[in-house]
Amino acid sequence: MTDAVNVASVAPKRVWWRAVVLAIPFFILGLAGGGYIVHDHYTRVQPAFVAMFNEHMVGQYAELQYQQASYPEAQAALERYLKLLLDPTPSPNPLSDARTRRVDAILTLGRLALLHERNGHADLAAASWARAEALARQGTWKDPSREHLRSLLQRMDAPAGPTPTPKAGA
Repeated sequence: MTDAVNVASVAPKRVWWRAVVLAIPFFILGLAGGGYIVHDHYTRVQPAFVAMFNEHMVGQYAELQYQQASYPEAQAALERYLKLLLDPTPSPNPLSDARTRRVDAILTLGRLALLHERNGHADLAAASWARAEALARQGTWKDPSREHLRSLLQRMDAPAGPTPTPKAGA
């Protein structure tokens, strides 16, 4: 009777260890297979995300410099963004096609022209406006004139609403 009890108490331990020994290789295989699938998917998607991030950050930097920086810094940032937008090699960014890049280039050229005007460089402003108008005509804009682009940019770049004033003592 004692032998039966001892055998019964040992049998479940052997089954448990057998399950663990079988589960470990399957866990490792699952981990390796999942890692491979994620890595394979990531390496195909990653260039698009990098391009999207780079284009967005260069654009945001150019806009911030246009609004806040000195003339040479703002001009350099806008020209850098313009160079990226007018690059003829296709971008891996799935959200950036030739049409959207052309619109962004038109707006950037308009901002560059306004920047030149504000800083007394009428010749550079005229050249930027001419390039913006030419790109707008390529994009079949209804009104590619500099007056229309100027009013559009003034509305786009205007503050969204009144700036809150800080409370006294805060």
